[in-house]
Amino acid sequence: MEHTLDYARKQGWKKLIIYSNRKLENAIYIYKKYGFTEIPIEGNNPYSRGDIKMELQLS
Repeated sequence: MEHTLDYARKQGWKKLIIYSNRKLENAIYIYKKYGFTEIPIEGNNPYSRGDIKMELQLS
């Protein structure tokens, strides 16, 4: 995760978006630990099993 966040910052990205599934409790825990917050999932979700969308604003 730290490598991914470092890479995103070096690329100048402003935010990261993750789609996941609430059954993946360990993954959701890690995302929250790194500062991701849940945001509304759109109606045309591109992932059939994804039932949670999370975002991290990068500085």
